[in-house]
Amino acid sequence: MTLASVGGFLLYQCGLTRAKNSGHTSTLLLVGVLFGLTGYWIGGFAVQTGGVGDAHAALALPISQAEKSALDHELGFIAFGHHWGLMGSAGFFLATDDSARDGVATLFLIQAAFLAIAVAAALGAALERGRLLAMAFCAYLIGVLVYPLLANWVWGGGWLAELGREFGLGHGFVDQGGAGVVHETAGTLALVFAVVLGPRHGRFGRHQPFNAIPGHNVPFIVLGSIVLLISWMTANAFASSGLAAVNTLLAATGGLVVSFIQAAWQRGRPEPARLCRGLLGGAVSSCACAGLIDPWAAFLIGGVAGLLVQEAVVHLERKRIDDPVGAAAVHGAGGIWGVVAAGLFANGTAGDGINGVATPVRGLFFGGAWHQLAAQVIGCVTGFSVVYLLGYACVSLVQKILGNRVELADETDGLDWSEVGALGYQGDTEAEGPADDS
Repeated sequence: MTLASVGGFLLYQCGLTRAKNSGHTSTLLLVGVLFGLTGYWIGGFAVQTGGVGDAHAALALPISQAEKSALDHELGFIAFGHHWGLMGSAGFFLATDDSARDGVATLFLIQAAFLAIAVAAALGAALERGRLLAMAFCAYLIGVLVYPLLANWVWGGGWLAELGREFGLGHGFVDQGGAGVVHETAGTLALVFAVVLGPRHGRFGRHQPFNAIPGHNVPFIVLGSIVLLISWMTANAFASSGLAAVNTLLAATGGLVVSFIQAAWQRGRPEPARLCRGLLGGAVSSCACAGLIDPWAAFLIGGVAGLLVQEAVVHLERKRIDDPVGAAAVHGAGGIWGVVAAGLFANGTAGDGINGVATPVRGLFFGGAWHQLAAQVIGCVTGFSVVYLLGYACVSLVQKILGNRVELADETDGLDWSEVGALGYQGDTEAEGPADDS
């Protein structure tokens, strides 16, 4: 799943940016993801999952007693008679007992895939003007702290997961496939990158709202979107059920269909980039609850996501916020809506045992009252606030130390040669043969 998703992002993001930056875009994605994984290996994994075996951990994980004993240090506090888990503190550098090594390594591999998606998506907002070295260190900080903290609260036994057991809010914050943990985080970080870096040179003029900077390869955009959709469907099928995979496909279909109809209604052209944003936004919106909803609800949720994503793109442009690949809109708007949708459309036929609550997950529209929806909203607001503040602090710190943005001359000429020393597209050259001595 990790390699397929990264490959999909590479195609999608290269297609949406200019040819003169394609080498830099590809290298930035590769280096950023691996720097993020380095931070996750060093400390992020411990922060996220170091307490999953603790007595207070609310997320039921298929791990043995050996792994539970190795990852049983959740730091938190008791207040108002309730436990508030904040972060794990075991598993740094994957250091565990021999009996738990294989199980912990497997758990790391699965969770690292989600981190890779979040980092790859977020870095899309920094393309065409972000320095490679600076963005690599930003990705490291995301992997070591920013992403794992929220992931602990939702998937590692932290306090958001326990809103159900401790406070009676349904099952607590429910996010089966990462609409909040992965995609809302990615969208929020993309917004941070776009705000701190500022727009690309020439993106916004003085006397007109914006100057479009089209990408250079439409087939890349479409193919990247297809690869991402297939990888997310496969992940949902593996982690949840075949129904979850089908619902992911239907949500993506809803997002694309509604985006197409919206373009026709506005008498605009169904631009491929616009349709692919709708498709990906729809798929993202299903990630929180793909295994908990009916197929018709998946299509509806995806359709609403398609509308929200397009409106988010327009809103950001009006605010003169430049996001070359629409990451803040696709992952932010799609992820937030998907998390809320779980509190509305969960049909009460699945989800027994999630976060330690024995009953199935039931949303507001299926007799679940307001409790589950309240937990989802609390998680949304908390996730956006914490990730934005931490992300802004990290990116601003790197800005002061290294400088996040390339020189104007390099940005104008293209970043391939100045940043990575290789052109993304190099014309054929004739090899020089040996000198003729005759």
